[in-house]
Amino acid sequence: MVEAKRRTDRGTDILVQLAFAELIASGALDRYIRRMRRRYRQRRDALIDVLGRYAPAMSVHGTAAGLHAVVSLPDASAEAGVVAGAHERQIALTGMAPFWHREPGSISGIVVG
Repeated sequence: MVEAKRRTDRGTDILVQLAFAELIASGALDRYIRRMRRRYRQRRDALIDVLGRYAPAMSVHGTAAGLHAVVSLPDASAEAGVVAGAHERQIALTGMAPFWHREPGSISGIVVG
């Protein structure tokens, strides 16, 4: 079994695996995941609320899909300016342009999260 593990997992530390197995068996991993889901749901809801109040022309997509959301911008040419302005204020977000294989500016938005 040790030899089979060595050949298939490229060196995952057995102590790390044992610790992870204990987290699963004890229920600690499940509690952590539930706590993080609540925390990120609250953050997501706050983002949606603030955008709804202060930027009603923007729509939020993908909020149930994970830790990131896509915010559509009403003006396709605004993406670069929004990203640059956010970075000046030390807000980490990414424009949609790097994720598309279409013409630049055909779809405009930012990825937050």
